Amino acid sequence: MNAQVPLTPIPLNAGEINNKLHDSYWRVSVIDETTSTQVTLRSSNPDHGDVLLAEYQSQGRGRLERKFLAEKFSAILMSLFIVPQQEKNAWSFLPVVAGLSVADLLSPILPVEIKWPNDVNVEGKKIAGLLCESTENGVIVGIGLNIDMLHPPVDGATSLFIETGKQHERNQIVVNLLRIFSTNVQLWEEGVDLRDKYRKYSST
Repeated sequence: MNAQVPLTPIPLNAGEINNKLHDSYWRVSVIDETTSTQVTLRSSNPDHGDVLLAEYQSQGRGRLERKFLAEKFSAILMSLFIVPQQEKNAWSFLPVVAGLSVADLLSPILPVEIKWPNDVNVEGKKIAGLLCESTENGVIVGIGLNIDMLHPPVDGATSLFIETGKQHERNQIVVNLLRIFSTNVQLWEEGVDLRDKYRKYSST
């Protein structure tokens, strides 16, 4: 769908998001602009459950230092910090958990697939990117999800609006994504094998 109608920006609201997540360990902060949520969150000496969202990031990046581009108010640009209840040698599975969580979020409305190791696609077009980076005591998980973009930010990309023709409530999407992610992390920490669930979405 080639959307042309301008959208009214709906800012992210940390208070609204945290109120809806009051029964969880997540603590969400929203900033207007940063270079990279990954870098900013890392430099803040985060605690388990800290989440940073930005309306715009000037140096957003993915795996292998690839750039992640998004106009202001058009995406979810999020980094979260967790201290996994697993041995460190198992932390490398977290990109699977993150990709699975984004796919679980989107699959009720779109035919999503995961392209290992860090892309979530819709019919071959990238709608989300993931980046997991370990610290001394935990893991920072970065998620970039294209929401209300009228046009693809780069060739081969898409957004929720382009695919559905509808504007989406980013605050609620953040809430849903964090709930799904924490559920999948808990299953992984309890020893549940998520590989078969992941293969259902995998395109590789």
